[in-house]
Amino acid sequence: EMARQWDFLDSIPPSKPFVYQTDDRHFSIDDWWDEAIGHYLRYKFDGQRYDAVVVNYAFFSKVFDYVPEGTMKILDTHDRLSGRREMLEANGVQAEFFYTSSEQENIALNRADVVIAITSEEAAYFRTQTSRPVITVGHVAQRVEITPSAAKDGVVRLGFLGSSNSINVQNFNRFLAVSYTHL
Repeated sequence: EMARQWDFLDSIPPSKPFVYQTDDRHFSIDDWWDEAIGHYLRYKFDGQRYDAVVVNYAFFSKVFDYVPEGTMKILDTHDRLSGRREMLEANGVQAEFFYTSSEQENIALNRADVVIAITSEEAAYFRTQTSRPVITVGHVAQRVEITPSAAKDGVVRLGFLGSSNSINVQNFNRFLAVSYTHL
């Protein structure tokens, strides 16, 4: 569907094994970088002009090192990645996905021209870490009340689509515990 909507849709196969864990306390901001991306970007930017480039997640901010002068560099953070390991550990959740130090995350923030935060709390934090403009997009959500009486047979059925990483499992279990007490 994306290929029909956009002028270009390119996939870059990885050139190295993916690193899910580190022996260090935190990942360095470029630990997940694959130089195959850099090679492709050199090729792509040589033949095509872009007004703006949006990078999803701070750990891919090295893309901005390849972006031509005059192209707006926008970092969509999705989440704050510094302090993540500590937050997970404090909540009894195994550190998975990407986590880094504030110093390393600052490298990513400062590579961008504009930083997008999801929450106002994260935006406020990012503003203490970088002089780059930080905007908040937020989540588009509307509260929906579901009761057993809304279901034809009186039973509420809930579907969840997501990976089975420890964060999702823990959050979903907490959601069920809170939701069950309110039904």
